[in-house]
Amino acid sequence: MVAVMTVVDDEPPGAELRRLRPVLETALDAVVVMDAGGWVIDWNWRAEQTFGWTREQAVGRLMAELIVPDGLREAHHQGLARYVATREARVLGERLEVSALTRDGREIPVELSINRWADGDQILFVGFLRDVSASRRAAEDLRQSQARLLATQQHASVGIAEVDGTGRYLRVNPALCSITGYSEADLLSGMTFLDVTHPGDREAELDRYRRHVAGELDNYASENRYVRKDQRIITVSVSAAAVRDRAGQFLYGVRVVQDVTERRMAEARQRLLMDELNHRVKNILALVIAIATQTGRTATSTAEFNRDFAERLKSLAKSHELLIRERWEGAALSDVVVGALRAYGARLTVEGPPVRLSPRAAVSLSLILHELGTNAAKYGAWSAPGGTVGLSWTPAGEAHLELSWTERGGPAPSPGPAGFGSRLVTRLARDDFDGTAAFRFAPEGVEILLSLRSFAPEASAAPPEDGPA
Repeated sequence: MVAVMTVVDDEPPGAELRRLRPVLETALDAVVVMDAGGWVIDWNWRAEQTFGWTREQAVGRLMAELIVPDGLREAHHQGLARYVATREARVLGERLEVSALTRDGREIPVELSINRWADGDQILFVGFLRDVSASRRAAEDLRQSQARLLATQQHASVGIAEVDGTGRYLRVNPALCSITGYSEADLLSGMTFLDVTHPGDREAELDRYRRHVAGELDNYASENRYVRKDQRIITVSVSAAAVRDRAGQFLYGVRVVQDVTERRMAEARQRLLMDELNHRVKNILALVIAIATQTGRTATSTAEFNRDFAERLKSLAKSHELLIRERWEGAALSDVVVGALRAYGARLTVEGPPVRLSPRAAVSLSLILHELGTNAAKYGAWSAPGGTVGLSWTPAGEAHLELSWTERGGPAPSPGPAGFGSRLVTRLARDDFDGTAAFRFAPEGVEILLSLRSFAPEASAAPPEDGPA
């Protein structure tokens, strides 16, 4: 809003003031005319709208009483007095920003420009006052919005960057520095996002970005590998958006980058787990079918079948409970022994160093020990009051374990046709351990030597470091 202030000496305005009137009527800013004594001579329509005083109400009153705030009135009076005494005005031709009052007492910011207008011997001061409240609010809103945006970027957990048409970094946030391993100074020294993109992904990402800048892709998302400053390879997801002018010309791009390496590795591990679970379920079902078939061949009655089949399934279940406690990462051989033979208490002696078994080996060995224990309780050492069993194992080279089962104090064994138990032990040793089972029927008791391989847990599977599995 612009106000025109006219200072008129002792005589009333003349022809020049009359010629000024059309300017007042057509001006888009507030225009006020005031004489050297501070009295309002004229007041245009925009001044009415801005300050709330009609022309009839304003003309003939002191300017200080209308729009000059209390804190500025003394300076206003001094300026007028100085002009009357020296004909010097310090604010002529300057563009100022001051406060002004409205009729309802509100104080608003205005831009003020004062010019001198001569009417013969009389001097008019023409000032233009423009209400800048809206622009002030807009500027403050913009400042706050920019501050919020900057704060959001600085504290965001994802990387955010602004890049030019060549991909050169213009602005980066701390999270992007953390993701790439480069400092802000490094990234803003002329680096582009292609400098941190893995060579194997660079060509495809460059093609997407060229089409992005050209307007063929306004927004796009991709997943790439980044090579960090420490040369570690990570996987990132990128969301790219373009900022354009009104004509549609590319100004800069905004790229949001998130490190998804751990998520991709977790997904790969989950796929591996599902594949392993599927494989194990199939193996378990095949094992249950085999147990049921063999138990049925040797059982002499339905009751015997039900009893033996249930006991063997319980043994299988115990081994799986142990693996569940170990999160299917394998089990200690000593824990497998305790789980399978706990019921025989002090009549069993165990000796051997710590050995870790794979999940499959744990299940198979649990079944073997169950069959050996069942046979000893029915026909061997544990069928007699003082019979005992000794169980020991010794590593015999890399990935090779020898396990010895020795019965003493029971009935003298008599070799005969191989039953279900011995066939199961032999088959499991061969198929699941790539090993052998040797039976010796000595007068003092049965001795069984298991030579086992392929019993140790495999190294944890993980996606390759240069990308998602």
